[in-house]
Amino acid sequence: MGSKFDTVTESAALAKQHRYDQLRPLYSTDVRGWSPSYDFEGIDTWLALLANQNDPFSDIETVMSMVAETNDVVVGEWTWAATHTGVLAAAGFELPATGKRITMKGLTVFEFSDGKIASFRQFWDNASVMAQFA
Repeated sequence: MGSKFDTVTESAALAKQHRYDQLRPLYSTDVRGWSPSYDFEGIDTWLALLANQNDPFSDIETVMSMVAETNDVVVGEWTWAATHTGVLAAAGFELPATGKRITMKGLTVFEFSDGKIASFRQFWDNASVMAQFA
């Protein structure tokens, strides 16, 4: 595995453990990110979004497979699964803990600069994820 893919898997491991401040050295301070759920710029914004996304869940499992790696791009396919154990708040609604196991599959394109994640684009099907809460 390439060193940039190692950075991606380290990021996923820290995020699933809710160790957000330890992610700072892996990302540029002006990191940009896009997904079906957010569009942001800046490390502080990213860490707040990540905490909001992950904190309502426990027993998080992330499996990442490298699809491609070049000098400055890593493409990873992933499966994320977790148990919904806290209040999920987003876009003007709150969903109390359901205790359900939620699984999401997707793909992320990571772009690197100076050895750090400078931007990423994530793709998944929000409708299939939301259907699991029903």
